[in-house]
Amino acid sequence: MSEEQLLVERLAGARVLVLGDVMLDRYVYGSVDRMSPEAPVPVLRQTSLRAMAGGAGNVARNIAALGGKALLIGLIGDDAAGRELQAMLGDEHNVSARLIADRHRSTTVKTRFIAGRQQLLRLDDEAPHPATGETAAALLAALKSALGSVDIVLLSDYAKGVLGDEVLQRAIAMIHGAGKRLVVDPKSRDFRRYAGADLLTPNRGELAAATDNLPRGAGRRLGLARRKVLVAGAAGACVAGLSGALWAAERPHPARSRHGQPPGRPAPPPTRKPAWIAVVPFGAGAVMAAGGGLVCLAGGTGPRGNQLHALTAGRGARQWTFATQIGLIPSLAASAGEVYVGLDPLTALSSSNGATVWTAPVGATFGPVVAAGSVYVGNGLLSALRRRDGVPLWSFPADVTSDPVETHGVIYVLGANNAADGATATVLRALRASDGTQLWNVPGPNGGSLATDGTVVCGVTGANLQPGGQLWAWRASDGRQLWTSDADGGFGVPVMAGGAVYVVSAGGTLSALRASDGKKIWAHPASVASAPALARGVVYARGTTGELLALRASDGHVLWRFPAPFSIGPVVASPVVCVSDGARVYAVTA
Repeated sequence: MSEEQLLVERLAGARVLVLGDVMLDRYVYGSVDRMSPEAPVPVLRQTSLRAMAGGAGNVARNIAALGGKALLIGLIGDDAAGRELQAMLGDEHNVSARLIADRHRSTTVKTRFIAGRQQLLRLDDEAPHPATGETAAALLAALKSALGSVDIVLLSDYAKGVLGDEVLQRAIAMIHGAGKRLVVDPKSRDFRRYAGADLLTPNRGELAAATDNLPRGAGRRLGLARRKVLVAGAAGACVAGLSGALWAAERPHPARSRHGQPPGRPAPPPTRKPAWIAVVPFGAGAVMAAGGGLVCLAGGTGPRGNQLHALTAGRGARQWTFATQIGLIPSLAASAGEVYVGLDPLTALSSSNGATVWTAPVGATFGPVVAAGSVYVGNGLLSALRRRDGVPLWSFPADVTSDPVETHGVIYVLGANNAADGATATVLRALRASDGTQLWNVPGPNGGSLATDGTVVCGVTGANLQPGGQLWAWRASDGRQLWTSDADGGFGVPVMAGGAVYVVSAGGTLSALRASDGKKIWAHPASVASAPALARGVVYARGTTGELLALRASDGHVLWRFPAPFSIGPVVASPVVCVSDGARVYAVTA
């Protein structure tokens, strides 16, 4: 079986979400027998008409033709052409269309006039302005609701407005947050707009426009074009159509030596430059969170009170500022749609403009944690609130002593358990996220932090990096203890992914342990001073001198470093990882 046949076989049954610019393609066929007496143009005698879905609609049709299942999200106008396109896609096998009608735009229609095999003219009827406001919010809501039911996402950009700045960065962040692979068919000359894509698929003209260096054949020019696309961090790989062939390139493997490096001597990790720097007025304090395309910082005090600043992850532009007189902001959680501020009362802000969406009369000594349709906070009780309006869903008297963590519909939290004789012990509880029913509880470490990958739950004893600290691991399904690990001076906050737990010991060593049995996978004496952050196979950590380090999660190899005296972070806000010195935020392409 050929490679092409194998690829088609693998596509059969794949669920592909296509977000992009849909259009209606019309074809007017006829014959030309004479020139017009009115002007030197041919007269087309019409013989037939044909119409079909074009743009991202055609992409969805091609996926279905190859055996896949396409879920298409796009914009149409509130017009006859839009209704025709909606009906047309409704008749397509294995294509499910969620088209949003925008009364402020017309449906893009391209009409081609063809005589025999010769196209005479193309007429474009369109209003290509970026989706904003309610329209952008509707696109993102449709994307969010669909991500759980697909295998991969394709962004199909024809520069007609769906993938404008207000939608694109938040869409990429949502896709990464859902753990989905991302393919982008680009239109913009600036491929950095698509930073975070796993694969870019420009055509010959798009590649030439983006690199100002069309790779005409093999050799040095091809290498220069590849370097501009990949080293700039626009994507993990690029495939382009060139003269009937495919040109493919992957980002150079970070473990390879640089050109000219003496054999056997490891190449020093490259130094990254910031993608952007943002000055935060009045200082940013010490609380930073990321999500939904935003980087949020809190803690500084200005003329109107304690400040929360929201910056766009893509460019670092200030989106909005929130001020409160209640007190210092102790904790944050950012997501697509809302930013949750751990005040008393708990406050939900719109991620688009910072307006208060709701408040709830609960404090957030621990949390807030956002998962699916709920927000979880601990303040004596563990409380679950409905995400859209803050309505209480349930509470559990857990006497919470850690931030809760959620995965696969289960909440894990540490809490005190008061015995009849007055003694107090700490237990780890597993609660059903939908209604707070306790599934199991087992003895746990005193205080500390939790992490889970859905199979194993790990917890740290006591406060971060305190003497006598231990790392514990339990089976997530029933709470059976699997192993413990000791470190002089204790451990910091753990993170988990891919069957491994990543944790910093008091000596500054960042280690990766196998989640199933605690066996060490690798250890890096990086003098790390922060909890690690993990995204897309890379571990980010802040060193004791403040520099930001990026290490490959599989083996601890240092991919790059960003030297500067930082004291806050890191947090991952796709497509960047951010750190702060309290007055400025620095973003480096992840």
